[in-house]
Amino acid sequence: MIPTNVNNLTIKEFIEYENIRTSSLENIDKIIQIASSFTDVSVSEYENMSFNELEKVKSKVLLLINSKPNTRLKNTFWHDGVRYKACKDEKDFKTNQYTALKQYETDVINNLHKILALIYVKCPVFSKYKFNSDNVEEISDVIYNYGKVGDVYGTLFFYSNRSEKLKADLLNSLEEVQKEISIHMEEVNRELKASEKNMVGTL
Repeated sequence: MIPTNVNNLTIKEFIEYENIRTSSLENIDKIIQIASSFTDVSVSEYENMSFNELEKVKSKVLLLINSKPNTRLKNTFWHDGVRYKACKDEKDFKTNQYTALKQYETDVINNLHKILALIYVKCPVFSKYKFNSDNVEEISDVIYNYGKVGDVYGTLFFYSNRSEKLKADLLNSLEEVQKEISIHMEEVNRELKASEKNMVGTL
């Protein structure tokens, strides 16, 4: 059965769907590939359908394509009685956590489950968020196979926005520091000239 809302897809299904949707295939080929990925009907079988039969398939796939992922942050999701909680502040990230995150960001779609596994941790009720690198692969598998777009995609959207803001803040801070250094060096040079000392070779 072809789903009509992207939020009902598992991350595994979403990755496959996004790779087809954003590919360079012609629109009709994209629709057939997407339909085939969610049904037992092969691509060749869809290609042999009449236009009338294919029109029904097309209308369902277009509903899916026109639906949008939930961008609201959900701090927690549950699977098999286990609670998974997202980090509330990226400033709490450990160095290895942040480094891996930056590496996976080079291919967000295909690494979506791995990125989310760095943000979510197993966290029983009333327990504090605590990252454990030993659990990342296990959490990645859970998110990949069972995490629904509607439950976890908002976390990625939230962190993407935060990351862009942090980059902007960092650039602004860097510009301010460079201005301060430039002003300070001008003052130093003026003082050196005024002192008339030979400073050649001195840092």
